[in-house]
Amino acid sequence: MAKVLITMRVYPSDLQIDLNALKDAIGLSLSEGSEGVEIRRSLEEPIAFGLKALVLQIVARDEERQMESIEKRIRNVEGVGEIEILMISRV
Repeated sequence: MAKVLITMRVYPSDLQIDLNALKDAIGLSLSEGSEGVEIRRSLEEPIAFGLKALVLQIVARDEERQMESIEKRIRNVEGVGEIEILMISRV
């Protein structure tokens, strides 16, 4: 089955949130939700006035509704404010 690479920007709900802990919580949520979903790469991106976002590259199976499930699980993680999908491509 084909896989997709999803690049997304995750904005924390507060400036005080530790982005490493947030990334770990997102990774745990994704691994509990379904097989074959993993965070391949992450980095912190400065936005403005001390705010930083987390840019994640997630690899998942190319299945119908997989993207909706991933977004829902990430949005439900405590500390996540907003999500912005930057790119989706097959790998």
